[in-house]
Amino acid sequence: MRTSGRIKELYTVSLFFPGIAAVALQQQGQASPGLSPLFMIGGLVMIMYLLLFRPQQQQRKRWQEMVNSIKNGDKVTTSGGIRGQVISIKDDVVQLRLPPDNVKIEVVKSAIMALDTPNSDKDKEKEKEKDKKEK
Repeated sequence: MRTSGRIKELYTVSLFFPGIAAVALQQQGQASPGLSPLFMIGGLVMIMYLLLFRPQQQQRKRWQEMVNSIKNGDKVTTSGGIRGQVISIKDDVVQLRLPPDNVKIEVVKSAIMALDTPNSDKDKEKEKEKDKKEK
């Protein structure tokens, strides 16, 4: 019972001071835990990175690409829920036209959360097909 308690104490110490625990275990004639606790901590850090930080970085990158791809005529939604059509784009400000009264407002680019016209190319193709069918 005494050696089992001693091993638990040494294992706990080995998490923080692996060299001291290895020397103590070698003196007792037992195998040391080595670097396995360090690999375990490294694995946990890697898992946290993959589950928490990496998806957030990717989402931020996609949002930044979306904001940079905004052009005149696109329909956007702001973080406040305002939907409008882009009239002009300045450095960090976008001017929107809001239906039905055609009110114009200026919004900071960072307030834009969604681009509502990602399928504009498909819509153009459908219009071309309709024109061909009519002729």
